[in-house]
Amino acid sequence: MKTLVAMDTKLLFMLRDFLMALPFGERFWTSISWLGDGGRIWILFGIFLLLYPKTRKWGIVMFASLGVNAVLCNLILKPMIFRMRPYDALDYTPLIAPLSDGSFPSGHTSASFACAVVLWHMNRKAGVAAFVFSTLMALSRIYVGVHYPFDVLAGVLLGAFSAYVVLTLKKRKRTNKIK
Repeated sequence: MKTLVAMDTKLLFMLRDFLMALPFGERFWTSISWLGDGGRIWILFGIFLLLYPKTRKWGIVMFASLGVNAVLCNLILKPMIFRMRPYDALDYTPLIAPLSDGSFPSGHTSASFACAVVLWHMNRKAGVAAFVFSTLMALSRIYVGVHYPFDVLAGVLLGAFSAYVVLTLKKRKRTNKIK
């Protein structure tokens, strides 16, 4: 376990150094991170999908994926594991307000990838854009100093899993209607 933590910490500093060398700047990364607070970007996008009859079912799927993800991430895994945030463990100041929950897994990342997977199934072009944005979201959480890389990787996997569960149920429901 110590080896994993050491590797995660080393990777954290390597990624932060790399991201800080990019021309985007602190305002860019903190803004991306802010869009994920409370799932705001995805909730707004889901509402947008609900407004139009053609995409309403996908809005419901997106909200269901967010719901499954929230339960798994925020109600089960984060409290159960309660990994210390890197800024507490490594004694540095994050670029956003300190958080009170655990670090593992990244909720911003998992919500983003849950929605990206849904959007990919709805429309490939929208899905590609969502995956690009979700990747930026994941990197922003490392940049602002509130997550380790493994937290973010777990968020990617958890988000994809959450969407997969909902998409599988959607497919089964549609298949059962045909019979």
